[in-house]
Amino acid sequence: MSLTITAPSVTASTLLDLNYGTVSVLMAWVYEYAITFDEEVAFLKKSKWNFVKIFYLVCRYLPFLLVAANTSRFLQPGLSLKACQSYFQFNSFASAIVIICAERKRTPGPFTPSAKY
Repeated sequence: MSLTITAPSVTASTLLDLNYGTVSVLMAWVYEYAITFDEEVAFLKKSKWNFVKIFYLVCRYLPFLLVAANTSRFLQPGLSLKACQSYFQFNSFASAIVIICAERKRTPGPFTPSAKY
């Protein structure tokens, strides 16, 4: 008795719908960036350069590049192994940087109210 396992069939229209969904979410995100960009620039011009501002910019704009790269990868069928590896390396690096920046907690200093002396 042999056990045969077959992969589920995915139609071309299902993949096309998935790509349309991905592109539509990306466009909604681009729209949100576009309508708030002038306010963001004005706010960032007023603030001095420090680690918080750098972390904000990384967390705000690196995911945009990450999603754009992933969308580009999804919309290009038949990529070579080398191209897939490059996308994977960028995805891993950018995701790690975003997570580190987003989850970084400020270490309490001696003048922080929650610091223990």
